Amino acid sequence: MKAKVHNGNGNTGCASEGSGDSNSPARRPPAVTSRPEYPNAAAGFALKFSLIFAGRTLLLGSFSGGTSESSGPNGYLIIEANGGLNQQRSAICNAVALAGLLNAILVIPHFEFNSVWRDPSEFKDIYDEDHFIATLEGHVKVVKQLPDEVMERYDYNISSIPNIRVQAWAPANYYLGEVYPVLQEKGVIRIAPFANRLAMSIPPHIQLLRCMANYKALRFSSPISTLAHKLVDRMIEKSSRTGGKYVSIHLRFEEVGMVLRGMGFDNNTSIYLASGKIYKAERHLAPLLQMFPLLYTKESLATPDELAPFEGYSSRLAALDYTVCLFSEVFMTTQGGNFPHFLMGQRRFLFDGHAKTIRPDKRKLVVLLQDMEISWKAFKDQMEMMLKESDRQGVMLCVPTLLTSEGRTPLREIIGVTIYGNCAHMDLKHIAAAIRHCGRVQILKHGKSFHSRLIKTGYSHNVYMASNLISMYVDCSFLEDAHKMFDEMPDKNIVTWTTMVSAYTISGKPHEAIKLYIQMLDSKAEVPNGFMYSVVLKACGHVGDIELGKLIHKRISRENLDNDVVLMNALLDMYVKCGSLDEARNVFDGICLGANSITWNTIISGYCKEGLMKDAVHLFNRMPEPNAVSWNIIIAGFVDKRSFAALEFVCKMHHQGVKLDDFTFPCALKSCSYDCFLDMGRQIHCYVIKSGFASSCFTMSALVDMYSNCSQLNEAIKLFDQYSGGNGSISDSLVLWNSMLSGCVVNGQNMVALSMLAKIYLSGACIDSYTFSSALKVCINLLNLRLGIQVHGLVIISGYELDYAVGSVLVYLYAKLGNLKDAIGLFHRLPKKDIVAWYGLIVGCAKMGLNSLGFSLFRYMVNLDIEVDQYVISYVLKICSSLASLGSGKQVHAFCIKNGYETEGVTVTALIDMYSKCGEIEDGITLFDSVLDKDIVCWTGIIVGCGQNGRSKEAVEFYKKMVQIGLKPNEVTFLGVLTACRHAGLIEEAWNIFKSMKFNYGLEPHIEHYYCMVELLGQAGCFNEAMKLIAEMPFKPDKTIWSSLLGACGTLGNTELVSTIEENLLATSPDDPSVYVMLSNAFAMLGMWDNLSKVRKAAKKLGIKKAGKSWIEISS
Repeated sequence: MKAKVHNGNGNTGCASEGSGDSNSPARRPPAVTSRPEYPNAAAGFALKFSLIFAGRTLLLGSFSGGTSESSGPNGYLIIEANGGLNQQRSAICNAVALAGLLNAILVIPHFEFNSVWRDPSEFKDIYDEDHFIATLEGHVKVVKQLPDEVMERYDYNISSIPNIRVQAWAPANYYLGEVYPVLQEKGVIRIAPFANRLAMSIPPHIQLLRCMANYKALRFSSPISTLAHKLVDRMIEKSSRTGGKYVSIHLRFEEVGMVLRGMGFDNNTSIYLASGKIYKAERHLAPLLQMFPLLYTKESLATPDELAPFEGYSSRLAALDYTVCLFSEVFMTTQGGNFPHFLMGQRRFLFDGHAKTIRPDKRKLVVLLQDMEISWKAFKDQMEMMLKESDRQGVMLCVPTLLTSEGRTPLREIIGVTIYGNCAHMDLKHIAAAIRHCGRVQILKHGKSFHSRLIKTGYSHNVYMASNLISMYVDCSFLEDAHKMFDEMPDKNIVTWTTMVSAYTISGKPHEAIKLYIQMLDSKAEVPNGFMYSVVLKACGHVGDIELGKLIHKRISRENLDNDVVLMNALLDMYVKCGSLDEARNVFDGICLGANSITWNTIISGYCKEGLMKDAVHLFNRMPEPNAVSWNIIIAGFVDKRSFAALEFVCKMHHQGVKLDDFTFPCALKSCSYDCFLDMGRQIHCYVIKSGFASSCFTMSALVDMYSNCSQLNEAIKLFDQYSGGNGSISDSLVLWNSMLSGCVVNGQNMVALSMLAKIYLSGACIDSYTFSSALKVCINLLNLRLGIQVHGLVIISGYELDYAVGSVLVYLYAKLGNLKDAIGLFHRLPKKDIVAWYGLIVGCAKMGLNSLGFSLFRYMVNLDIEVDQYVISYVLKICSSLASLGSGKQVHAFCIKNGYETEGVTVTALIDMYSKCGEIEDGITLFDSVLDKDIVCWTGIIVGCGQNGRSKEAVEFYKKMVQIGLKPNEVTFLGVLTACRHAGLIEEAWNIFKSMKFNYGLEPHIEHYYCMVELLGQAGCFNEAMKLIAEMPFKPDKTIWSSLLGACGTLGNTELVSTIEENLLATSPDDPSVYVMLSNAFAMLGMWDNLSKVRKAAKKLGIKKAGKSWIEISS
């Protein structure tokens, strides 16, 4: 049936073919007369084929006034969609149509929070925003938010934009006469609410926009699609008795049993019931379950964990029902709402008009069900008749045609191939176009139908058709089927070979791609062309096969293909990925005059990757017109070098008018994180909000990282809670969760991190290597080997044990916590070891006293040319200190000078410590004096070193110099200088320093600081001052405090205080053998024999033996 409509010039024509004067002046669209109404299903059928082949001209050609691209858009359109899922869907489709009618830029629709539906979901929570924008590109421009200059006019508040109240079911002429002038004047309009605000009868080309939005652009978001398709698969699996076919219903479940049985469905029929939560479901569904035991709902198909992220979001739950019903063999409804109407149209569109929909006559059904005297046979006859008639409603638009150079062929004929097998007379180009479409939209079922028909008619081995079939299988991600098809081809051309090689490269199997290329060369079947070379070069770059890349380079030169910029860009990219910058530069210089932005960006990224930022910046400055990608490459390169220049380039980028994007912001924030530039980070945060990137998961993750690394954990948590609270499942924002997890670990909040890990695990999210690494770091911080082993078990189950990052942290965990055997075993199993694994083993060796083994590991690293950082060097120097091996320490010092680490704070401190402990304090002081920028760690190192080597006065002098230049000493600094004072008996200096610790610097002294002071006072005979200090301690004195004073009493003959000390020592450590030994020695020195006898008797009762003796003989 053909529905004829009136077009703009008064003539009649098909709904799919518009006409009009393409030269109409002015920007205002011409008046449009009303058109007849076309049901969704019929419009969908027309749209499917018109969109595939007719192209943009079909949509734009008949309506030149408002949709003229030459004049540009007229402004921005904002709408607010209210109601449930399908009412919102209707509003979105109407908004797209209206944007096309008014030639406006559509802002992603806002969803109004409804008191009935109570679903706070936003557009991106239900639909794929990027797919929506990309699909409509070229027909209607869609943006995620208004630009800054518009928002600024309304104080960054959309509600401040005046709202236009539009009458219900307003026709096209109403919008052209009343709304269009306002849009032209203001540049932006807002219509809220927008439900039912556009008439069903609109111009055909605008109706096609409405259908395009519904059937092509509106794709459910990843979380919804993933679970929905799982439910579809489970329904198919549970419908094995009927060949995987099932019936979906959207009507009152009380009616279902009788109606379906009357229509001939038996109890083997699998049924999916699309509904909200059923009150007392078990009781009310019992009669239906008796008739149809294979009855399922989303609640029965999905696990509670799978449904948990959707609870409280009615629209997302409805989307699950929608998808399961969409793929059912039969859909049945008596409802007249948006859900069945949209579903019937989309099923017809998706399945070429062959999806069965049963729509029983509601009025007739009520009469039959209320007739208490009707016989079962009569009821059954009525149901069977209703079944035959139920899907005959609807108006079919005329079938659009496929435009070819030879003429027009109705697409119904092409689709008819799968139904009637009538392809003998068909033009193969048309069939090939349909096959390619099956690949593009990934409808494998129909693609296979074409394939089977071509086999029957003998066309499957036609090179042209086979190449298209291979492309279809590749697009549908069925590589095995594609390769099988490829192998079965008796004749292959270069297009076929290139398609297969490209498929393997894109699918992450570059080795297979190279193998296939070599097979082609060996067979001498085809001569490679530029396209083949580009694909193989990409594969070479992935696997680092520079030798094959060079051979291809020679072929390119020999075949005079050097002028092909695309091919030369592929060659350049290969050399860059293989780390051969000299070769890459030669290629770049050869194409410099014809270089495009991809050429420049590739070579610049190569220099950045190698850390050669000076050369990268030089090229960047030579680039004719750097784009956002160019700026981001340079900024990322400086971030990797931890250079402040990254932020300088971000500022330059902004000042030159290049828009910062969701790659620039994370890089800038990462740079702030490295150097703790909190103020700069906050400024960037403000600009993120102003630029509309506050909804970007990656940008928010970078912000959380920045605040965490700048020790602002509370701000990071606040930001995390704001974003993660209403943004779907953990799986969707795992990057953000990982950032927050890392922030907790960095700031020592290990229990909070454990709580987050439990939430991630229980959510069912797919844990990645970053999550596991953070979990293992928590175990290391808590020194909890048992918990670490449990996490290790989960790592093994998830297949991450030999992962580059996770495996290294596991080695560090076992080594740090004393299980060196397992650490070494895992270390040897790792296929690739990073610096963390080596560092972990060296730390473990030092911890277990295996210092020689630890130093040998370091030498092995150096021999293997493994990059050694300052943290590994600092620990190796500690090993040299423990061994008192000055020779080994000097070797490491020479290595530091050679590799530029001698100025690093942590390395300098370790070197000073090594020289101090090896008795070469002069070398330590010389090294200290050579450091220009000394930090607190460096000063503390020299102070402690001087104290250890008996140069206490110099230690105090270094302390005073440090304070004079404005550096704030820490607890370790105070302990070092007080220890030095203790060794030299510098009471006055020690008292002043000890008091300043609390009163000048706000630091509470620890037990070690009190120990130094008590021993110093005791050695000087100031026993009253020592006892007073002990009494003022904020904690109870332990054995070390009393034993230090006991030694002084014995040396200076203070018999009065010894009894007090004895009483306290025995109270604090009654079972400690060393206490009795110290008391015995003190009493013996003081001649207190009675006390000595008592102590020895008490020691004997505890089983404490006398001190042993050992000796060695030295031969003369």
